[in-house]
Amino acid sequence: MIGHRLGRRVVGFGMILLGLACAGSAQAQVDVVAGPIENPANDHQYFLLAPGDWHASEAVAVALGGHLVTIDDAAEQKWVFDTFGAWDGIHRSLWIGLHDSEREGQFLWADGAPRSFSNWLPGQPDNSSVTGGEHFVHMLNTGNEYGHPGGLWNDLASPNVVFTTFNPVCGVVEVPYPLRPVLEVTVNPPALCWSTRPGARCRVEHRMQWAVGEWTVRTVVTADASGRSCVEMTGGAAQEEGYFRVVVE
Repeated sequence: MIGHRLGRRVVGFGMILLGLACAGSAQAQVDVVAGPIENPANDHQYFLLAPGDWHASEAVAVALGGHLVTIDDAAEQKWVFDTFGAWDGIHRSLWIGLHDSEREGQFLWADGAPRSFSNWLPGQPDNSSVTGGEHFVHMLNTGNEYGHPGGLWNDLASPNVVFTTFNPVCGVVEVPYPLRPVLEVTVNPPALCWSTRPGARCRVEHRMQWAVGEWTVRTVVTADASGRSCVEMTGGAAQEEGYFRVVVE
């Protein structure tokens, strides 16, 4: 929790409830292995998922509030592979958000971003007939039996049951906004502001003592398209002494 004193008021922020909305579906049974981990170059949050097929991994990514990772440049490519390609000492292939499942040869990012960077293994993508077609892109694992350098891109069928040397194939999720509310306190006018995911429903809750008593909902705010929210501290319940927190649903 982050605490701030405004006059005699002490304000606490930082709570979040992050549920996997589709955890009950068969498509979303992929666990989170690591994360959130922040990339200091873009302030985005990243998660490593357990092995799973591309669609199941993308479903979990969406439930987390993002998509399978979009690689924008060589620096992000290096950071993602260096961070997750040998996580916990296991050489992993990494699902990224690139796919041509809608139209063969027309590769799209899952988040709709324009294509500005690629890192294909020479000769790829090849839509190998051995697998009956390959529509999903992964970063190659280090130590595969073909000797292909780790991190280069290859198209692959999902689930991968033919080229098992590339297993395990694990999704990397990118969430382009803070998962926990990032608090700012303004003085003129007195206000509490925070940033979270765009359109998030945020409950501002209050209680007199931090560890005692029930939290009471004072207001509910919906974050704007930028993820920004503010509550003025100039009157009404916001003037009370005690602690406040924001819970993001």
